Amino acid sequence: MLADAAGYAGDGFVNAGKIIAAVNGGQFQINSQSFANQGTIAVSNGDTLSINDPNWSNTGAITVTGATVKLNGAFASSSLARITNNSGRWSSAGP
Repeated sequence: MLADAAGYAGDGFVNAGKIIAAVNGGQFQINSQSFANQGTIAVSNGDTLSINDPNWSNTGAITVTGATVKLNGAFASSSLARITNNSGRWSSAGP
């Protein structure tokens, strides 16, 4: 699954609901110029979530259970405070 709006000036994506990435070994990528998670993201079952935005924020909740989250781009350290890791992996490649 790909949420992609990259390449358009001023584009953005706001999650104010729930994103569930739970396909066994699947890939879920968020690509835009700006992403804001204000809702819930649940990643599990060996799935991989990649947030590939130059600027993103998380005031909602991200739960990783037996899965992988890759955080790319610039973000405030406070965005990490609402990530719950239950036997998952996460990495950061931000500046």
